[in-house]
Amino acid sequence: MPMVRRSVLLGLGAVTAGMAVREADAQAGVYGFSLISGNPRRQVGALLRVRITDPVGVPVIGAHIIAATLDKSPDGQIGDVARVMPVTDADYGVYGFRTDLGTDGRYALTITLQVHDFTVPVQGVVQFEVARPRPPGAQSRPRAR
Repeated sequence: MPMVRRSVLLGLGAVTAGMAVREADAQAGVYGFSLISGNPRRQVGALLRVRITDPVGVPVIGAHIIAATLDKSPDGQIGDVARVMPVTDADYGVYGFRTDLGTDGRYALTITLQVHDFTVPVQGVVQFEVARPRPPGAQSRPRAR
């Protein structure tokens, strides 16, 4: 009986150690956050779609979005934060966010989420650029030769 109890305790210790390693991976920021909605443009109610993957590269499903903020910190405008609203997305491991992109420039979308396996929230940042709009006639004008 003592031998069985010892192996069960050792097994529980290994499981706990494995969870601690996964918890440390989550804290170390090894989760992948990538923008898949293409090049966003200046607009009200822009949809940003972000794929989130675990350290192995498997899409994360069923995570709870705790917070999401959008700012222009890559352009040096710290403190200029826009409101972001999480929306449901039908794709596997993809999370949608609606926000207003009022100006061109570089943005940082910071996402904090709770993955069901961890007690510590996971945070990631997606940086992207909103290009300056072209003048109306610049797209279809043929060049003179």
